[in-house]
Amino acid sequence: MLLVGGGISGEWGGVEIFSWPQLKKLHFLKAHKDLVNGLAWSPDSQRFFTASSDGTCAVIPWKPGTEPAVSATYQGHSRPVLSIVFLQDCNRSLSAGVDQTLQLWDPSACKLERTLDNHLKAVNDLAVKPAGVKNSAPVMVASVSEDRTVRLWQPRLGRLVRFTRMQSVPRVVVWAAGGESLTVGLNNSEVHWLDAESPSLATLRVWDAKLGRIHSIAMHPKDGRVLVGGEAGLAVSPMQK
Repeated sequence: MLLVGGGISGEWGGVEIFSWPQLKKLHFLKAHKDLVNGLAWSPDSQRFFTASSDGTCAVIPWKPGTEPAVSATYQGHSRPVLSIVFLQDCNRSLSAGVDQTLQLWDPSACKLERTLDNHLKAVNDLAVKPAGVKNSAPVMVASVSEDRTVRLWQPRLGRLVRFTRMQSVPRVVVWAAGGESLTVGLNNSEVHWLDAESPSLATLRVWDAKLGRIHSIAMHPKDGRVLVGGEAGLAVSPMQK
C-alpha cells in the first residue's frame, strides 16, 4: 500500500490509499481540519498515523477491503505537526512540529509519555535509524529544525545524543540503509551526507542539487544515491567515487 497525504490549507486534510505498484486508488479519507503533513505505517501494516497542521495526529486502523476511519486522535501539540514516525521497539509514535517539540506518545491511548524540547525553532522532519543495525537499541531518531540543527535522539530515554549546526536550514533527513550516515536536504539547494557515528556529525560529502529549497529525499537501498525533490524539480545525486 502507498499513503498520500494533503488537503486544503485551513479547510481539511486527507489521506489517499493506493495499491502498489499498480497505483490503483483504494480509499480516500478526510481525517483532519487542516493539511496532512506527515504519514507513517506501523511495521505490521495494520494501522497508520497522520500528522496535521491542525495540531493533531490521528491513528487509523487499516484492513484491506474495509473503509478506514480515525480510531483515536492525539492532541498533545500546540501548533501544526509536521512529521511523524513509529518506533517499533517500544510500540510508540514520535511526532514533531512548529511548537519546537518532539513528543513520544502511546498510540493505543493517545497519551503523552515524554517531550523532547531542545530545539529552538520548528522541527521540520524526523527519521528513524533502520532496525536491526548494530548499536541501534535503544532506537535512534534524527530530527532537523528551522534552528539549523540536526539532532540525534534516543526518545525512550529522553536523551539528546549529539547534534550539529548547518549553514542553511535543513528541511528533510533520511538514514543510509546501514545506519552509518544521514543525508540532509537544505534550504540552499545542498544535500549533505553526515557521519552519524562521529561526535560532531562530521560532513562526509556535499552536493549542490541546483533545485532551490530541498523538500524531499529518497535513498537508493544499495548504492547510496539519493533522489531529491526541490523547488525546481527532481535530481539524482552522482555515484560516490
